Amino acid sequence: MFREHDDVIVVFDGVEHDGEVLTDEMRGWVRVTMLIDPELDYGSGTERLSAHQTVMVRTKDVRLR
Repeated sequence: MFREHDDVIVVFDGVEHDGEVLTDEMRGWVRVTMLIDPELDYGSGTERLSAHQTVMVRTKDVRLR
């Protein structure tokens, strides 16, 4: 369903983020890098919470842009 470098929308912690697929899906999961705004999306920013996050999410939480 997804291929590397696909532009996607990722739902993570109930918030939608723009993202890009890093690896093909495996057993219902896909690894993506997503763009976040730590202050706006999560209420605070720390040095550990950068604007680009890499996460594994279920394919049900990802859709093509």
